[in-house]
Amino acid sequence: EDPVPKAFRYKTLLKENLRGDSLSFSFAFRIAGLFTLWAFIWQYWDVENAKWLLYTTIAVVMPYIEGSWKKASMRITGTLVGALAFIALAVVLKEDMMLMTAALLVINYIYTVLDPKRYDVMMSFITVSALIAASMAEPAETASYNEVARMVNATKDQNPANLPNGVSRLVKRAGADIIITYFAEDMARML
Repeated sequence: EDPVPKAFRYKTLLKENLRGDSLSFSFAFRIAGLFTLWAFIWQYWDVENAKWLLYTTIAVVMPYIEGSWKKASMRITGTLVGALAFIALAVVLKEDMMLMTAALLVINYIYTVLDPKRYDVMMSFITVSALIAASMAEPAETASYNEVARMVNATKDQNPANLPNGVSRLVKRAGADIIITYFAEDMARML
């Protein structure tokens, strides 16, 4: 007599789970497909911080497709509401660091007291808090000639293959600061 019950044998498990109508199979297939797409985008176009696409997929995709669509729409709604709230705060507070800090504390206090259970409300609070915190951080300085020269000399001596990545990082950092500055100026003009 076989000590392993029939329901727990590999053959039975594979037959039951590797079917198109199996919930675990369809969920795993969707996650794998999205991860493959994000990894392709990340590698092919060298998108910086594309790992957040993977994290968002884990947070949003649910076993049932209907639940995933609902959660994704709630995430988008919450993010948009949070971004609009941040823009309103930035216009009203005129980027005063003391007032922004007070607003961040008050918003986080309200979030803690309310303890929202709805996903879109949580995303609104998280988005506005993250944007306020990011706006209070000082942008990095544009890379100086000496900084670039040090990086190039150190990299070419140790690992010349990393030279393009090092230069790319310095260029992206300077470019990101310029983009943030232009975005802030554009938003100020629009509002």
